[in-house]
Amino acid sequence: MFKSKVVKRGNSLALSLSEADKKFSLNSNWIFIPQKNGSYVVVPKLDDPYASGEAGAYYVSEEWSDINQSDVE
Repeated sequence: MFKSKVVKRGNSLALSLSEADKKFSLNSNWIFIPQKNGSYVVVPKLDDPYASGEAGAYYVSEEWSDINQSDVE
């Protein structure tokens, strides 16, 4: 656990973090998920793992060979 301070940067608010905490790095993006009790869960924003895939790169063959996908749709 560590303490953070809210500071004003131009027209925005920012969290001021100590450099001693290596979990946060410069220019990293984080998502703040609000909770019902008013607190936040902070998770790192990940790059889309599917953004660089070509068409069909993540294709998974049908589990049941006797059923065609076009029959289901």
